[in-house]
Amino acid sequence: MAGLLSSLPGHRWYAVTLILARGALGALQYAAGTRLHTDALGGRTLATAALLSAAVLTTIDLGFNLAPVPVYPWWRWQAVGLYWAYAAIASLLLRSKSKVGS
Repeated sequence: MAGLLSSLPGHRWYAVTLILARGALGALQYAAGTRLHTDALGGRTLATAALLSAAVLTTIDLGFNLAPVPVYPWWRWQAVGLYWAYAAIASLLLRSKSKVGS
């Protein structure tokens, strides 16, 4: 992220928006991880929202090649599919953990 910030002026407006959205999403993921670690109220919900938001953002920036990403162009959609699988499995695990704990 820090490397991308120095190159912001060289990108189109939508790429800058996606880079900043990725930074905000990182903060959301950090907050969700902290809440999960301390088992705070709403941590699982926040983590699920962060996972699904990251999958949507990955589809937009990586899948449509709108932001600078370190993935070969011919692997873009495979990487998007793998990320959605990861997000779905992690969300299901978060859901099952919350039902077991209640």
